[in-house]
Amino acid sequence: MKVVNDVDAVERYYDEWTGRYLEVYGDMIQAFRSADDKDTLGRIANSIGFKPGEHILDAGCGVGGPARFFAQNNGVTVEGVTVSQVQVDTAKEKNLAAGLDDKIKIKKADFHTLTEHFNRERFDKVLFLESLGHSKEPEKVLKGAFDVLKPGGYVYIKDFYAKESDNPEYQAYIDRLVNNINVAYSYNTLDLNVVLKAMRRAGFEVEFIRPVPIEHDIEVRADFESKFGIDLFEGGLDFPYADWLEIKCWKPTYRFKNQKQFVDENLQTTYDKQGFVTTPLLSADEVKQLSDWFYANQPDTGGNFQATIEIQDAEYRRKVNAMVKEVIGSKIKKLLPGYRAIVGGYVIKPPAEGGIKKMHSDWQYTDETVQPSFSVWVPLLPVNKENGAMMFIPGSHKHAALLRGQHTVNAYDIIEPILKADRVVTIEQPPGEAVIFDQRILHGSGENFTTVPRLAMTLTIAPVDADLLHFYRDPVTQAHNTMTKYVVPEHFYLDYDFNFPPDEKYKVGEVVDKNLDWVVSNLKTEYAKGDGPLFVEKMREKPISARRVMIAEADERAMEEEGFVIKPFLSTEEITYMQGLWDQETAGLTQSMVATTMSTNKAFREHLHAEICRIFAPKLNAILKDYKPLSGAYIMKRPSPDSALVTHFDWMFVDERRYASMHVWVPLVDVDATNGAFQILPRSHNMVNAWRGQNTLDSIFFNNRTIKAGAALTLNMKAGEALIYDNRLIHGTPPNTSQNDRLAAGLVMIPNEATPIHVYTPAEKMHDEDVEVYEVDEQFYFDHDIRERPVGYKFIEKVRDTRRGETFRLLEEAFLEPIKKVVEPVHEIAAPTTEDNASLLQKLKRTVFK
Repeated sequence: MKVVNDVDAVERYYDEWTGRYLEVYGDMIQAFRSADDKDTLGRIANSIGFKPGEHILDAGCGVGGPARFFAQNNGVTVEGVTVSQVQVDTAKEKNLAAGLDDKIKIKKADFHTLTEHFNRERFDKVLFLESLGHSKEPEKVLKGAFDVLKPGGYVYIKDFYAKESDNPEYQAYIDRLVNNINVAYSYNTLDLNVVLKAMRRAGFEVEFIRPVPIEHDIEVRADFESKFGIDLFEGGLDFPYADWLEIKCWKPTYRFKNQKQFVDENLQTTYDKQGFVTTPLLSADEVKQLSDWFYANQPDTGGNFQATIEIQDAEYRRKVNAMVKEVIGSKIKKLLPGYRAIVGGYVIKPPAEGGIKKMHSDWQYTDETVQPSFSVWVPLLPVNKENGAMMFIPGSHKHAALLRGQHTVNAYDIIEPILKADRVVTIEQPPGEAVIFDQRILHGSGENFTTVPRLAMTLTIAPVDADLLHFYRDPVTQAHNTMTKYVVPEHFYLDYDFNFPPDEKYKVGEVVDKNLDWVVSNLKTEYAKGDGPLFVEKMREKPISARRVMIAEADERAMEEEGFVIKPFLSTEEITYMQGLWDQETAGLTQSMVATTMSTNKAFREHLHAEICRIFAPKLNAILKDYKPLSGAYIMKRPSPDSALVTHFDWMFVDERRYASMHVWVPLVDVDATNGAFQILPRSHNMVNAWRGQNTLDSIFFNNRTIKAGAALTLNMKAGEALIYDNRLIHGTPPNTSQNDRLAAGLVMIPNEATPIHVYTPAEKMHDEDVEVYEVDEQFYFDHDIRERPVGYKFIEKVRDTRRGETFRLLEEAFLEPIKKVVEPVHEIAAPTTEDNASLLQKLKRTVFK
């Protein structure tokens, strides 16, 4: 258990131990040092980059040794804080003796409350020299440091960070050493991810993170620990559990040249924290007037999501722009008097799939190091999760101000498929209420699941005195972080054809986005649930409104990242009972592989389902969060070369735009590759974005293709263990080459609030994109002949599965070797044939990906 030391504990520690430190360490109480103190402090000073005349805060200054060195050698003045009165008194004496009492001021203060002791924007630099680890709230400390720093100022941290290991024994060793040092030194050993998150939340931008540029000499610390009977490392002398790093961050200037944007103080406070605000804007009459105008002059939107500013009819764009600027722009001036309207229009999200607007930041219109620009979004009908309400990641406007424009890299794509759902806020709004947001903020919107188009108005606003900018990257000739900068007139946004580069007369020159690579490599630290192979970046997004699946946090993370968990499940007695139950029910079943869902004996299927539910469901109530059973069955694989189950994904049991269904598979004998263990493609649940059901194209995609070496994972399991997996996870089983039957039981589980569905396509239309969706119930799986269209069940909708081709393309890229042989798609699935690879691939594309 990691010890957490509070401020009082740290104060008591240094009041008692400072004399001992002075006896061995001297004036520089730092463990990571070279043999020469001056060399150590000189290298630190080079990293910090002092300028003569700067005013420095040493937060956790000890007895002031580093402060005196910097004041003498770098021409700076220093103020220091420590919670130990003994250290304050000692530092003052030493400052006076060195003739530096006019350049160094030390006070007793807690660095968690810096703004209570210093004016805002007072210091050029704030230093934490092996002191931040004494805090149990580093985010609070860094927020205070941000506040007392001048715009453009730096914070420098030199400290150590606990390592992590996937080896349980080594992790236990690390935890034990962390506990030892926390106890011995009244410390709270730092977590690098926690510190980075705290920096970004405070508003800092990172200049570098790197190993401390000092050759470590452990003699002083070893002498100290030997003298006072301390054995932290169980006989060792070094810090094997930690990384010693120096971090340098700077405080951007853009938030402070003219910090106040909103007249209303409450709106300003909300914006500073969140990056967006909501406020009433249009009256009911204005909403009706603007809606009526749109429908009376409705353009051909042509797609699932359309902004009128992108419509080719320039005259129409100008009319809409003028109206939006007149109606909305005049009201915005009262809220943000320093801003002017730039370009506006309607935004339409029809009721159709594919209307997801992925998380992104808007294009950049101004120099955001000076002042941000804003988007104003006003719905003309009620908006909610069902019809595509706006979604934001609060505080994400404080990230590094990336350059954003035409063909520039959207660094935030990397977090889209693995974004933590609890970081996203959905804004449900009445008609006429505006959401005003910083164009740097991460935002998006979901699909429109209703039958009515979601109609809204949008307006870009910029500071009245700001130059208007446009950034364009040539995807062929320019590097990923290089683009061309243009200064453009206001009418540019209405006249410009976005298929081409801007006119040369607006060109300023090439610029390089120095923040881009850092942001891409570090965004996951704050927003993502886990790392994965590169193809993770191409996965489809999980609906960010989807609710929790697993009760235990570790299980939830595993399910989201990998798509499955394995849990202890059945007792020996329960395994024996279920084996006996199967033996009683198997008469007449002779196939090499038997799934009881395919049996024509309804009573047989119902009885097995009832027994599986009786035994499984109570156990699953402690594992799955608010799930209910839907369909249970036995699966038996006899010894046979024909008993393989081809790689495939399961049917859909719920609307996966909203929910995730789970399959619980429990072997009743030990399983491995010899008798048909599960083989899965980890993380593939995040790539499957196609509708799946009766007669839809799925396993044909994998038939007769070779899974890349290392992509498939074989799950060796003990009898009675439960494999719980997302029904989108791609899986299969090899043939049973043993001498005995392989018996297992399975149960599909769906969220309590979800309505079961059945997806159907007539066999003769297997290659079409249209699928039929029916609302069903538990009894459906006993009464229905799955070879037929559902009769007597509610037809919900016909869906055009435009995502199928993209899903298959990504799966091929991630998991499949180059195609050597495929199933030729004809009106019905034909037996495999060997044919020219290129010819077959073209046929496949024409038929499947049309």
